[in-house]
Amino acid sequence: MDFLTLAIIGVLAVAALVGSTFGFGFGLIAVPFLAVMVDMKTATPLVGLVVITVVVTVLLRQWHEVQFQSVWRLILASSLGVPLGLFLLQDVHDQVMKLALALIIMAFSWYNLFTPNLLTLKTERASYLFGLVSGILGGAYLLPGPPIVIYGVLRQWAPSAIRVNLLGYFLPNTLLLILGHYSAGLWTPAVLRLFTYSLPAVLVATITGNYINRAIPKGKFDRVIHVLLICIGLALFVQVLKTMVLVS
Repeated sequence: MDFLTLAIIGVLAVAALVGSTFGFGFGLIAVPFLAVMVDMKTATPLVGLVVITVVVTVLLRQWHEVQFQSVWRLILASSLGVPLGLFLLQDVHDQVMKLALALIIMAFSWYNLFTPNLLTLKTERASYLFGLVSGILGGAYLLPGPPIVIYGVLRQWAPSAIRVNLLGYFLPNTLLLILGHYSAGLWTPAVLRLFTYSLPAVLVATITGNYINRAIPKGKFDRVIHVLLICIGLALFVQVLKTMVLVS
């Protein structure tokens, strides 16, 4: 096994650890690093296969913890938002929208880090709005996670609930994604070989993430979530600035 293969396995294992611990962030960690190592036609289906492995591994044991009364609303609204996101993707002000999104994510999490528990949602009524926004951001920018994370925080879900609800929400989307990859012929021998090699490390990382999730106290878990969201917003902000500089 060469160094490149080991590096790919390492990236996928770290991404699986983060994804299984918090329920989101897998693609944001894996894709940028894999894109440097392999072409996107290899990276994208490989990430899809590993994500579904993490999702199914966690939900096989914890499917009964998924709050379906919230998740089905989020999925329904998200399915309506995706076409809007695809339309938004064609907008000439795409970079401005991304910049605004990055600032909103960072501002929300920064506010909650220093003034916790001031904003809460008492009912499920807002789930449709957050699901719609998630679908729009997923269709436009492949960023469906942050609105659902923010919704879970505002609903004061426990750490384990945030994780399993996110994975329950992502399950149908990820299944459709990997079926699309298969139909498009992207499950090449190279992709399947890398997936097979990485599977043991991914499974160990997923199980480890499960234990880490349960070990983090609720108050500290919320703070880590907000730090991750700030990192996501910052990464998006930097990406937009780089694109603007290159264009100019």
